[in-house]
Amino acid sequence: MELHDFLNNRIDMNDIEAICVYAQGKGNDARKEELFRVMMDDEGRAGGNAAWVFSHFSEADNEWLFSKQQELIEAVMHTESITKRRIMMTLLERQPFTKEGFRADYLDFCLEHMAMLEEPYGIRALCMKQAFVQCSLVPELLPELEATLRLMDDNFLSSGLRTAKRNVLKKIGAKRNRPRKWEKNYSNPRKM
Repeated sequence: MELHDFLNNRIDMNDIEAICVYAQGKGNDARKEELFRVMMDDEGRAGGNAAWVFSHFSEADNEWLFSKQQELIEAVMHTESITKRRIMMTLLERQPFTKEGFRADYLDFCLEHMAMLEEPYGIRALCMKQAFVQCSLVPELLPELEATLRLMDDNFLSSGLRTAKRNVLKKIGAKRNRPRKWEKNYSNPRKM
């Protein structure tokens, strides 16, 4: 049976573990690529199930997805499947981001969707976290994120979203209060 056809059915944890065994390991990059193509090309059950399988990859095998970061971001911003979007954002949360990989369109997407009341709580919380990651790459954008978060009325947020908001605001505060490298030498003359 083709992988796409198998993933187009209801699967359980036993199936996920079997596909992980099938696709994980250094010698199985072609199988990972096949699974990735199903995730990217299918907006139905097969694509969501493929994303679900990737979410159960080992840490070492998850690194294979690092080179697919830009494709994942594009898919997150354009998929109609809420389930697939949430899982792919979770995959992105496990990845390192670099200043060269900064995407203003992805930041805009996260800022917009974290404030959308019709968006599921999980996606809104992930958008808050991802917006912080993107703004951390360009620190001049942190005040914009902070202002957007402070405008979000806590009365309209679930307890989980209030916690995510509070945690991101703490991280922003910690970045703002962190001394810069050149300040470390001059902040306390006794340490010189």
